[in-house]
Amino acid sequence: MDVEKKRDNHYVPQAYLRQWSNNGNTVWTYDTVVRDKRQNAWRSKSVRGVAHWLDFYTQVCDDGTIDDSIEVLFGENYELKASNVLKKVRENEALTSEDMSALIDFAILQMVRTPAAYLNNRTAMGLAFFSAASKTANKFLELERDPNFNENTPALVEALQPNCPPFPQWEFSITMDESTGDYTYSMPMGRKNYLASIGHVLNGEMGKRIRSYRWNVIKMPEGTTLPTCDNPFVRADLRGLDQGKKVHHDLSQCTNCFMPLTPKHLLCADSDADQPIAARLAEDDELLELVNALIVQNALRYVYDCKRSSWIEKLRPRRVDPEYCNRMDDAMRRWNEIQD
Repeated sequence: MDVEKKRDNHYVPQAYLRQWSNNGNTVWTYDTVVRDKRQNAWRSKSVRGVAHWLDFYTQVCDDGTIDDSIEVLFGENYELKASNVLKKVRENEALTSEDMSALIDFAILQMVRTPAAYLNNRTAMGLAFFSAASKTANKFLELERDPNFNENTPALVEALQPNCPPFPQWEFSITMDESTGDYTYSMPMGRKNYLASIGHVLNGEMGKRIRSYRWNVIKMPEGTTLPTCDNPFVRADLRGLDQGKKVHHDLSQCTNCFMPLTPKHLLCADSDADQPIAARLAEDDELLELVNALIVQNALRYVYDCKRSSWIEKLRPRRVDPEYCNRMDDAMRRWNEIQD
C-alpha cells in the first residue's frame, strides 16, 4: 500500500543536517525569502520538518501505483553509508578509502538531488543530456543512411538511454530539418527526465570525472565554523584568486568542489593539479571566508547553522516576497499533478 512507501523525500538528509543540531532534533534555519518582514530572521526548526518535498523522487507507474525505489536507493546506497562515515569525521577519526568513496558519492548525489538542481537545467539536465547527445552525434552520421533510422534505432536508444535502474529512461525527441539535414534534440524538463539525469550523472562520465578529482576532508581551524544549506554542494573556479581574479560559476570552467560535512569539517576537491586549493584552506582565513560565503550564496532558499549567525544575514539579506513563497508552496502541493 502507498502508506508504506517512502514518499516524504528529504533532499538534504536528516542524518546530515543533524551535524548542525545542538540537541539532535532541531537546527537553526535562516529563510532568505519570507512572506512578511515581521518574520524572525532565524527559527529553530525540526530536522524532520526541513529540506523535504513530498514525492520529489516518486515515480508513478502506468497503473497508478507508487514507485519509491529511487528514494530507497538513495537511503540504502548513499545516505546510510555516508551517515556512518560522518560519525567518524565528527570524531576526527582516520578515514579509509572506502569511507572517502562513500563521502564523495554522497556529495555527488547532493549535487543533483536538490530542488536547486532541478531548477538549474545546466546542472541537473542540460549538461547530462548534452553529454549524452554529443556522444550520439557520430551514431547519427553512421546510421542516417538507413531509411528506417529514427529515435527508436537500438544503437541510438542504447547510447541516449543508459540502463541504470531504478532511474527512468529519458523521454526525448529527434527531428531533422530536411532542407539543411540538421538534427534537433529536444526533451521535456519534467520530473521523469530529471530523475533520468540523476541516474546518468551518478553512473556516467560526469560522476566518474568528479570522482577522479583530488578529494580531502579539511578540519576548520579553532574559532571557525561552517554553515550548510538546502543546496550544499558547491562548484566554483577558485584558481588565480591570489592574482586578483574573480570567482565564477561557469560549470565548464569549475575546478573546485566543496561541501560542508559538519560545522568543523569541509569535503573539498581540486581538478587542477597545478593549482591546488584544498591545501590552503586550513591556513588561509580569507579563502575560508570566501568558501563560507559561497555556501550561503549557493542556497536556493534556506541556510542551516548550529547557531544564529548575523554575518549570514548581512551577506544575504532576506527578501520579502509573498508571491514567491506562494508559488513554491503551490508547486510542492501540486507536484504530482503538475508532473504527471
